[in-house]
Amino acid sequence: MFLEVIAFDGKAFSHDKVKSVNLMTSAWEITVLENHMPLTSVLKPWVVNIECNNWNWDCDKQVLAIWGWIIEINKKTVKILVDTLYTLDEVDAAEATDAVAKAEELMDKYKWAKDKADMDKFIQAEDMLMKSIAKLKLSKYK
Repeated sequence: MFLEVIAFDGKAFSHDKVKSVNLMTSAWEITVLENHMPLTSVLKPWVVNIECNNWNWDCDKQVLAIWGWIIEINKKTVKILVDTLYTLDEVDAAEATDAVAKAEELMDKYKWAKDKADMDKFIQAEDMLMKSIAKLKLSKYK
């Protein structure tokens, strides 16, 4: 199966011998195998686990952290469009841990706010938390 991940910042990952792709949609976690039913879904910021069907490739598995957007699945093709894409080499566990703590602190600060501006800030902090958790989870694969 062919997998293509394209990020708005210009990063990309693709491989033509993918056995499975495991990721988090807005509703649940799914595993995509060849001949999967056609599907288009919104994605959550999370970790994507990719297993390849290739004896000659330099690794059998690849793990990426992504944030959001959309996946399109056809029988032999998986296309993922994301805001941001991180590989294992690009994450730092300490930095991700600090970012999670800061996001949780901001969420707690805005949790009980009553005006719209603070609710917007709470939503931004929640998004920051999800992205930081994805990076932290990715760092654990090192």
